[in-house]
Amino acid sequence: MSSVQFSSTPDGAEISIDANYVGNAPSLIKMKPGTHSIKMTRTGFQPWVRSIEIGAGELRTIAAELDPVKP
Repeated sequence: MSSVQFSSTPDGAEISIDANYVGNAPSLIKMKPGTHSIKMTRTGFQPWVRSIEIGAGELRTIAAELDPVKP
């Protein structure tokens, strides 16, 4: 297993991994090695979407900066 420490600016973004909700930032999430789709969302902000590849036993930090939705 691998671990990813998620954080967001602002705090509290919802974290989805491979389209499955796993919690809110900040959180330490255990993940299987491989390629994963990460999506972080918060009301009033544009979704933050990335694809990451994580190796076995790896500890990674992901800090998402969410941009406000433009009126």
